[in-house]
Amino acid sequence: MHHKVCTYKTDRYPLVELFRKGDLVDFSLGFFEFGIPTAYVSDVKTAIPNNGFHRFLMKGAREWFVKHPFSPPPFMQW
Repeated sequence: MHHKVCTYKTDRYPLVELFRKGDLVDFSLGFFEFGIPTAYVSDVKTAIPNNGFHRFLMKGAREWFVKHPFSPPPFMQW
């Protein structure tokens, strides 16, 4: 559930929301920050380079949308 676009609202699994936000900060290259200082996000990006991760994501998304133009990828859940 950490790939949901919307907030995951449950007390049963409190870490899901934390990981969801972390994934979104990573995926958006820091566009979404959720109150994390911009300088910290930049420091993390410098310390841990993505090594083609975002290129891999875009390739997969492109392949998905060619086959399913009106359907979001299965990992993007509302």
